[in-house]
Amino acid sequence: MNKSLVGISAIIMVAMACGCATPPDSALPWHKKFDNRLPVMGKDNWIIVADAAYPCRRAPGVETIATGKSLPSVLGYVLSNIDDSEHAGATAWMSSELEKIPDRDAIGITKVHHAIRSQLNDAKITIKIATEQEILKKIEAETVDYNVLVLKSETSLPYTSVYLHLDCRYWDEAREKRLRDALRGSE
Repeated sequence: MNKSLVGISAIIMVAMACGCATPPDSALPWHKKFDNRLPVMGKDNWIIVADAAYPCRRAPGVETIATGKSLPSVLGYVLSNIDDSEHAGATAWMSSELEKIPDRDAIGITKVHHAIRSQLNDAKITIKIATEQEILKKIEAETVDYNVLVLKSETSLPYTSVYLHLDCRYWDEAREKRLRDALRGSE
């Protein structure tokens, strides 16, 4: 076979292989990264839809992705995808501090707070309230064994982060309790 034909064939094969390559994860937009993470997340993992000042933690198992979007926009996308998943459900944790901040101290906070509440209610997500410090301690205790995905928004309002504690959509606490009771009864 002619050397130039071999060379051209090699160039074409390399070009075709490069054209079919999947882009590196770092080149993907935030929502595609999230779409890749959700299927491997489950019970006791956390998704934090964070305000702009949320710190980037360097603890193992914590991944932070900058979204470049508003917190309500990111939350809407996340809730929709959780709702569409067959495996994951969630409980939302919100900081009690958010309830007490008036618009005069953080312009626009009431509107964002109502938007967040409305999204969570529309998604039929249970909302639990605690101080932000209590929520962060709970998450920190669980990051020893479970992953946390932080989706950092551009919303610059304090205490607006939403902490989604994932659970199993197809197996709830009531059924687990019945199972445990049955197991104890058969001993």
